[in-house]
Amino acid sequence: MARLEPIGITVIFHRNTLMACVGDAIVIYENSYPRRADPQDPHASLYDVDNASTVITLGDWYHKKAPAMQAQYLAQVTDEPVPDTGLINGVGRYEGGPNVPWPRINVESGKRYRFRIINISAYAGFEFSIEKHDLKIIEVDGINHVPKTVKALEVFAVDEENVFGVLHYDGASNSNPTTRNDDFPGDGDFLKEHELVPLENPGAPGGSGPADRVIDLSFTRTTIGGEEAWTINGIRYHAPTLPTLLNILGGATVASDFTPAESTYVLQRNQVIELVIHGSANGLWLLTPCAPLPVSTCFPNLSDIFFHSPDLYSLHGHPFDVIQGMSGSANYVNPPRRDVVGVKVALSAKLQVALSSSDSPRTTPDLGQFDPFLHCHLDWHLEAGLAVVFAEAPAEQRTGSQSQIIKPSWEALCPIYNALPAALQ
Repeated sequence: MARLEPIGITVIFHRNTLMACVGDAIVIYENSYPRRADPQDPHASLYDVDNASTVITLGDWYHKKAPAMQAQYLAQVTDEPVPDTGLINGVGRYEGGPNVPWPRINVESGKRYRFRIINISAYAGFEFSIEKHDLKIIEVDGINHVPKTVKALEVFAVDEENVFGVLHYDGASNSNPTTRNDDFPGDGDFLKEHELVPLENPGAPGGSGPADRVIDLSFTRTTIGGEEAWTINGIRYHAPTLPTLLNILGGATVASDFTPAESTYVLQRNQVIELVIHGSANGLWLLTPCAPLPVSTCFPNLSDIFFHSPDLYSLHGHPFDVIQGMSGSANYVNPPRRDVVGVKVALSAKLQVALSSSDSPRTTPDLGQFDPFLHCHLDWHLEAGLAVVFAEAPAEQRTGSQSQIIKPSWEALCPIYNALPAALQ
């Protein structure tokens, strides 16, 4: 369950289990007509239109079923399965497939549009641009940032970006474009993460001083028991049969109370935690769609579609400050704030997160409500074990003002689940 506030924010909801990372976008608008986002939105003066028509989802699509592809990948018969096509708002074409109509976003000349760009892919990342238009980034992962103008941006799996552009397609022909974007932006025109600055309360929670706790996380690709495996600090994550929260409510308090394969780190209240995620020598791939021409026209060789891309780490429950990311120098004054970060080959990401205290200026969740899951958001890697869990103040989740409220409906869930046939569990 998520608290649906404040209004006007963009979030992605998804499920992370058994190759079932099914996601979509949720935008929470003010209850008024005409529909508009938060009237207190600090960026409201920058755009004229923000509604369902300006939500843009980017996704990947496989023609084979996930369980079969997963089995081959884990058995090391194949590398990470490559999507058959990319989708914009659920629509796309693939080599040899029907020429379905391209997705179309209707705009009026002279109006400014807030586009909420969300990648709901299992694996693919995208380069996004609008030909002959600049984009102004104003929100990243649901967090307001100082407006930043770019020509293009990389949108990796589960990334959320908000931009606006002045489009002038009103009255244009309804026919499909016949040219490709020959002025596609160069590397210097893309958004660089370190240039993002939070609009509210900028600054690393611990400042430039030492964090209360530093956790080094090194990930790599390996083989365990004849299977493909991705590990963090040498451990391949396996989801426990007893969920972490139920284990804590049953008395688990220290790291040894959890199985090694749960890869659980116990954290305490009122601390600044610094996570250092070290890059792997294993490169990934980024899907670069070329619309509106057929794939064979844009990319005569399939290998032209892909290039190296980072692993993507998502931390549930807490936004973090990216002290050191894939570009720029270390920044404790006004680093980007988000809940997903990429880590490229041979590089590291340094993140800081404040575990909320009563006097914290941040709007982070109250401790005791989450046991955050930090995991790679490339689904094939998650299935191969690329994840850890943070158990936050376990004792305080059982007693005190931050304790979990156990409802009778909760207590009824386990018997219901246990009564299901094995195939449905």
